[in-house]
Amino acid sequence: MLAGLTPEQLDKYQLDINANYRYLTNGLNKVKSSSPRLKSEFEDVINAMDVVGFTEQDQDNMLSVLSAVLNLGNVNFELNSDDAATVSNTGTSALKQAATLLGIDALEVVDCFTFNETVTRGEVIRRNYTAHQAEDARNATTKAIYGRMFGWIVNKINQLLAPEILEKEMGEIGILDIFGFEHFEKNSFEQACINLANEQLQFFFNKHIFTMEQEEYKKEGIDWNEIKFVDNLPLLHMFVGKPVGLLSLLDEESFFPKATDHTFVEKLNKAFEKNTYYLKASNTTSNNFTIAHYAGKVTYTSDGFLEKNRDTLPPGINEMLQRSSNSLVSLIFKGTITRTGTLALQGRSRKSNTKKGRKAPVISAAKRKVTLGGQFKTSLQILMERMTHSTPHFIRCIKPNNNKAAASFEDNYVSSQV
Repeated sequence: MLAGLTPEQLDKYQLDINANYRYLTNGLNKVKSSSPRLKSEFEDVINAMDVVGFTEQDQDNMLSVLSAVLNLGNVNFELNSDDAATVSNTGTSALKQAATLLGIDALEVVDCFTFNETVTRGEVIRRNYTAHQAEDARNATTKAIYGRMFGWIVNKINQLLAPEILEKEMGEIGILDIFGFEHFEKNSFEQACINLANEQLQFFFNKHIFTMEQEEYKKEGIDWNEIKFVDNLPLLHMFVGKPVGLLSLLDEESFFPKATDHTFVEKLNKAFEKNTYYLKASNTTSNNFTIAHYAGKVTYTSDGFLEKNRDTLPPGINEMLQRSSNSLVSLIFKGTITRTGTLALQGRSRKSNTKKGRKAPVISAAKRKVTLGGQFKTSLQILMERMTHSTPHFIRCIKPNNNKAAASFEDNYVSSQV
């Protein structure tokens, strides 16, 4: 976007090609070094949106939101004389620009980022944030804005490309392409979710390729040697079991105000002490734990697990964004989040027939907030239900080594994946 917008558009969306935006991983150097390629890719995206049917107003609102996200990332905080967070002088300009682009009041944004108020027995109690808490509020808000806008894009594409209602239900070919097993130097909540999905798909693969196929051989009287394979069902139970499963315990800790990432690990150590798939750290003060996945052992750090799982917005943010003068911002924050974490927009018409499989229920405001782990587990469950009712064909990609090295084929590593 920075490489593709004209100088006039950069000025309109209050972007500075020379600014270092906190949320850009590679920053300004990447934009300058790859400007021609990035400009061409931006033009391709805009052309694709034109072809699909996004209006100029849609694209303008979308660019405004993206620009606001970049500017919000550059809002900095400091402590005043009362040790309360306040927007620093270096962050004031970025805040005003972001508020203008989002169609909201800048002073109201400051209030939401720096303190919250509760009413107890008719008395208003104000709790000031620390600079770190203010940064968390800023990051949670920008994450929600970006995430909901992405959901709107998906909804919009599906709506524009959906066929007219047909008398007979159409056949369907679904393609599931996922990231493979992840094992990095530092593994957090995201890697745990991705690896759980891989474990679930490995179980589905084993069931169809080994268990069900061999049952067919028996029925047909085929002479064959039984194939032994590792059943990872016990490991799946350790992740998603109730009431003592890793995700259930994470949810339990997430609803305790005084819980920490370390108390979560202590709870895991106690619950899975005799589980062969779980290995606790030798240091009792460590926030690390190890899980023996089918593809190998992975050590996770629990730092940030609780905060990521809670996925909470600062009080007042949702209501403020619903009142936005930017039609896109107002729309996406008036929408509801389903139990799978997807965005359900109000008043959206469905053009195609209802597909097989369980619908994703919408979160009610009266119910307890569904955590990110809960959304992921429900989404995975619905995916597996749909796959179970289908006729699957598998294309498996095998990693020759874990170092991304060329001409290196590690026998044991490959065997563990097969």
